[in-house]
Amino acid sequence: MTLPVESTAPPASLFDANVLLGPLPKRPADAPEDVAALLATMDHYGVARALVTHSEAKWRDVATGNSRLTREIAGNERLVGCWTVLP
Repeated sequence: MTLPVESTAPPASLFDANVLLGPLPKRPADAPEDVAALLATMDHYGVARALVTHSEAKWRDVATGNSRLTREIAGNERLVGCWTVLP
């Protein structure tokens, strides 16, 4: 006879490792563009934390975009900044 096992482990937390923050000309209509909308979307899908890159750094100017990313996610422990680098 097998007895059920009760888990004392906390529920699994999802970490999205591919998030883009900021404006894009061909962004889907319901895609989040700012931190507040991103956090709401993460809540909707049950994502606890995310690795975030800024569209400005990826598609326009690296230094400006990285600076903007740092500023926009400052103080938010759910968002982990991922700077864009050039070779």
